[in-house]
Amino acid sequence: MKRTITIILCVLVGSLYGWAADKRPAKSKSDSTYPKLFKDVKKLTKARSLDLSLYLYDDKIYLEIPRRNLGREFMISTYIGQATDMTLLDVMANKPKCIIIDRQDSLLYFKKPRANYVFNATDSTSLRAIGASRMEAPIKSFRIKGFNVDSSRCVIDVTSYFTVSNNDFFNLKGVAYDEGTSIMSSSLKGREFVEEVQGFENAVSIRKSVSVELTLGSMFGALNEKPVSSLSVQFMISVLPEHRIMMHPKEASAHIGSGYVSYHDYSSLNDLKTGYYATKRRFYPGNQIVFYVDTLLSKSWTEAIRQAAEKWNDVFEELRLGRPFVLKPFVADSSFAPNDPMVSVISLANNLSRYVSAYNFTDPRTGEIFSTKITVPRDLASNIRRNGITKMAEADERFRTYYLPDELLCEVLRANMLTAFGRSLGLVQNRAGSHAYSPEQLRSPQFTQKYGISASVMDNVIYNTLAMPGDKERGVVLILDRPGQADAFAVRYLYGNDGKEAFNLLLARHASDPAFLYGKSSIVYGTDPRSQNNDLGNDPVAAAKALVQHLQYTAANSPKWFNMEKLPDSFRSLFQEMSILDLSKEIVVLQNYIGGVYQHEEIKGQQAGLTTTVPRSMQRRCVAAVFDLLSDISWMDRHRGYLTLGGVANSNINYWYHAQGFAIKSILRRIKYMDLSILHADDPYTQIDFLSDIERHVFKPVYENRAPNEYELLDINMYVSSLIQYSPTLTAIEKRQKGEAVMGIADFVGGVEPTKSLSYYKQTDLEPVFFEKLTDARKLLLKAINLTKGGKEKDKIRYILLQADRVLGHSCPLSSYFRRMGRESD
Repeated sequence: MKRTITIILCVLVGSLYGWAADKRPAKSKSDSTYPKLFKDVKKLTKARSLDLSLYLYDDKIYLEIPRRNLGREFMISTYIGQATDMTLLDVMANKPKCIIIDRQDSLLYFKKPRANYVFNATDSTSLRAIGASRMEAPIKSFRIKGFNVDSSRCVIDVTSYFTVSNNDFFNLKGVAYDEGTSIMSSSLKGREFVEEVQGFENAVSIRKSVSVELTLGSMFGALNEKPVSSLSVQFMISVLPEHRIMMHPKEASAHIGSGYVSYHDYSSLNDLKTGYYATKRRFYPGNQIVFYVDTLLSKSWTEAIRQAAEKWNDVFEELRLGRPFVLKPFVADSSFAPNDPMVSVISLANNLSRYVSAYNFTDPRTGEIFSTKITVPRDLASNIRRNGITKMAEADERFRTYYLPDELLCEVLRANMLTAFGRSLGLVQNRAGSHAYSPEQLRSPQFTQKYGISASVMDNVIYNTLAMPGDKERGVVLILDRPGQADAFAVRYLYGNDGKEAFNLLLARHASDPAFLYGKSSIVYGTDPRSQNNDLGNDPVAAAKALVQHLQYTAANSPKWFNMEKLPDSFRSLFQEMSILDLSKEIVVLQNYIGGVYQHEEIKGQQAGLTTTVPRSMQRRCVAAVFDLLSDISWMDRHRGYLTLGGVANSNINYWYHAQGFAIKSILRRIKYMDLSILHADDPYTQIDFLSDIERHVFKPVYENRAPNEYELLDINMYVSSLIQYSPTLTAIEKRQKGEAVMGIADFVGGVEPTKSLSYYKQTDLEPVFFEKLTDARKLLLKAINLTKGGKEKDKIRYILLQADRVLGHSCPLSSYFRRMGRESD
């Protein structure tokens, strides 16, 4: 008996030994497995997993594949483990790729897996046809360099394949670099060197050292700056589960905010369609989802992460599904590797990021989430300063300092971790979560303590910006602190035991409840204003009013909070930048109600319209709010101390704001996208109505029989210039006689994927509309001249009038005047 136990222990130890990198020099002169290939074992490094092995020899990388694994599918992922440019540290260098490794004669092939499909197993003819037409396409071929003694394993040279120059595995295009800046391209500088190979239980990795030059860009185009960074890039090859042990997939639902992988449904050759599997964990009640937490995180931050996990456990427990999330500290053992692609970890990011990030390793065939990598930024406080102080300082005194208290950092970290854990469960952004509740509910202690501040933590809402002074003391929740009702509904669908019919009954029961709405992104021609970023509450005007009040409070009081001489330069211009950015975002929220439509997914047994128009009254109310609340920032100029926080006071920031046309230019963009809402409305808010409302706000002084001031003249000029931009030619007169174009469009269902296009869509001819309103503007400009006494102000109005006359084709008596004054433009 003892002898048997000893033999078993020896076998186990030997198996474990095989997973790790073996760097000990062997006694023999050459490798016993591949003696002709690896003649000097002192130069050889091995890295082994259960299913693959890597050999590093003379700076060349060899991959060993057992014959039993030929034909199987593998996942390749790439991330940056170290970087001299801290911005790039811990960045995924590309999306994971799936390949099949197979053999033909003396070659091994890397192949692109065929698309997922389902079929009628009893239809042998269709099965043969599908099998013949869905071959895996070869990506790369490798000549076999050698076999082991019994030919059960072979090796290939993959040195030139796993390289930074291979865009399939290393592509930083689109990666965020700094605020408002992203990477446009990256190019290799010099050679790349292999640092090491490493083995895990179900994966092997190659780590390379390389230098890259980055081309940066912003909304204004490419930047001259081209930083060079030295990187340590890790390529990981993981074996995917065999088909017989793959997770049984779950159909994705358009009513649930989950990720998805697609498949082709050939069950009926007369009705071919695309289907979707939801991304989820292989979970059953009593199972555990283990995360290893970096021991470099402080005790208070670790506790905040634990609280977020327990909030999700509460959701599972209420559904009688157990408490799946388990957190363990990093293991001080050589067998533990946080970069193992099959291990879920929460690590402290040593980069310059200000945001918690989370990404999943997912089986592209079934949607199974193998693991999640979550990174917590060191400089979380910077995130709060940029996004919290201007909006929350009025309601919460903890935001009125540069050195934010750890208690506040922990609350914000917990909120971010709620979203990260949700992503690890397969949930994706639910843009409708923050729209579910009313301003009254969001200022209620009882309501927010029971339901939180959003129906979904996946809406990326952190702060209750509708809170007012005194609400915190009354017990109103100010920072996201629990999963919402939509999140619990998603967990029930993905991990619960409801049958299809039972779930359809649940959908019908909650169909009219906004707390259970999943809001995915929509296209501009059919914008659903409930599903957008940067909003909170179901009353956008109340939210805009609260935001302006918070910003004005910050402008009035922030000079008393901060001694800029003792603070970093990067903090100096923060407030003006963030205030204007916040206002711009709020304008976008309001403008999306103009011409907006509410999109509904079809529910069995209900015949309600899939597309309904935002009420005319709401659209007009949002137009008024843009001009009444967000088009003027003279309050900023009144607080000179606020403007000098950055060291130098802007001479007139309100003048600049009007000259840029933040409000008018943004809101006018919506006119091109109003046709769908008009089509579905009993009392439509038309383009003429929209422009007439803007006209009443822009020409408000003229309607009130007074001369416009310098700021109002800027708005009038921006309005007239925008009308001309949309209708720039004399052909508008001819087109006006043709009437409106006809548009036909049916209701549409977005499905699981975000809607990308509309069928049978033809936009209304807007040139006659702009011509008509430009004519009205001309009449108002003539009236404005008569109301204005000063010569300089009259000259400005005459110049605007001249622009309109050139387009409208009027004989212009002002031309000779401008010629005499030397002001006529080319």
